Formats: sequence, structure tokens, C-alpha cells
Amino acid sequence: MSAGTGLGPAMEESAYFFEVLAGLLYALVGGRLWLRARNTGEVMARIIGATFLLWGLSYLLYNLPFAISTQMLVPPLFFMGRVAYDLGALAIAVFTCRVFRAGAGWARAVLALMLLSILIGLVGSAALGDWEGTDVRGNPWFWAEWLGITVPPVWMGVEGLLEYASARRRRTLGLCDPILCNRFLLWSLMGLFVVVSNLAVLPQYLEYQQAARFSVVWDAVLGWLEIFTVVVIWLVFWPPILYRRWIDAAAHAGHASEVRATGPSAPQ
Repeated sequence: MSAGTGLGPAMEESAYFFEVLAGLLYALVGGRLWLRARNTGEVMARIIGATFLLWGLSYLLYNLPFAISTQMLVPPLFFMGRVAYDLGALAIAVFTCRVFRAGAGWARAVLALMLLSILIGLVGSAALGDWEGTDVRGNPWFWAEWLGITVPPVWMGVEGLLEYASARRRRTLGLCDPILCNRFLLWSLMGLFVVVSNLAVLPQYLEYQQAARFSVVWDAVLGWLEIFTVVVIWLVFWPPILYRRWIDAAAHAGHASEVRATGPSAPQ
């Protein structure tokens, strides 16, 4: 175990493993989505691909100082990691605005407010000297940035859930493909995992402020949440044949059950 030295943050042995793994998976899937978007012109793939590439870069920047053991690079690399993550979160808001609320003026206003919140948080934190953006207690500007990156996945999750409910009703009438219906649920799950990740980072930062170190426990929690997010997006764009069959079978079984429940009553 390593403890804080006063020269910068430290990590318990292997405390970076899961977050580095998540960063590499983000970069890999993000790159594949970007290539898919270039070949197909899909807006969804382009925006989520950009989000994942930015988040992959962010995780690698956050962990680079520990790999090269250069404490003087911690503030600038952490700050660049923050900016990359914030841009990825903003891309989620752009995605939700374009895909779920295209043409809605209020959605563009919400998007502008998120951008403003992130900028206020970054500038205010820098003015207080919190370049790393980890001072949960002493930096009130932290919360402006945190809200700016947390509202986008909440928005995505709510919109995905609303569309899923609508798609389920259409599916029972044979007007919506089960895979498309399930895709809305997956968008909602992605939003949920990102929100939980943003909540989980708060005790990690508190621990860092108290002990000047990151622990294996929080690395594993955050890393797995990020890995689940990658898996969800993989199922959206590249659902395996077994998964597709399972969704189709579940949809048909559910439809048959609803038909029996709403069918004509037996004669008395």
C-alpha cells in the first residue's frame, strides 16, 4: 500500500487497473464507433464514438502521472483529463438533444446551460487553485461542473425510458421491432451507469482529500461501472445473435401473454 507523501496523489498497489482497463475499452469501442459512423453516416455512432474516445483519453490522462511517477505533471494532466471527460459528457447532451428532442428550443437551452455550468466549474476551480477538480469540500465551483456532467446522462436515461415505454406499446401492436425497442432501454441503462459513476466518484474524491491516495476499492467500483457502460453500448450497436434471439423470444412470449390476458372471456 502507498500513502500520501505530500508531493501529490498516491495509489494503493494496482488501484489503477480497472480504470485503465475501462479507458482502453472506451478508446477501442469509441474508435470502432467512429469508423462505423464514417462508413454509414450514423449520427448516434458518431456522437457516442466521440464521447467514448474522449472518456478513454480522460482515464488515461488521469492515470498517466502514476505510470511515469512524475508528480509535477499531476495538475496539468488531471486538468486535461477533466476537460476531456467534460467534453464527453457534453457530447451525451448533444446526442440526447439531436436524437430525442430534435428541433426543440427548450432542449437547446438545456444544452447551453450544461455547457455554461461546466465552464463556470472549470474557471472557478482554476481560480481557487483546484486544477485537479477533486476538492469536494473546499471548492464550491466543483458542484457546478459536477452538475454539468451529471445532468446529461440523467437526461439520456429519462428520454430513453420514455421512448422505451412508448416502443413497448407499439411492439405489442406489431409496430416496433423488439431489437429497436430494447435499444431504448439500453440507452436508459447507459445513462443510469454514468450517473452512478458520477455519484461514486464523490466518496473517492473525499478519500483522496483525506488520505492523498486512491484506493483499490473505488478503482474497482468505478472501473466496473464504466465497463458495464461499454458493454451496454456494444449491445446497442453490435448485439450478438444469441442476445437478439433472447430479445425476440422474450418479446414474443410477452406478446402472447398479453393476448391471453386481454382475449375474450370464456362463456359462463
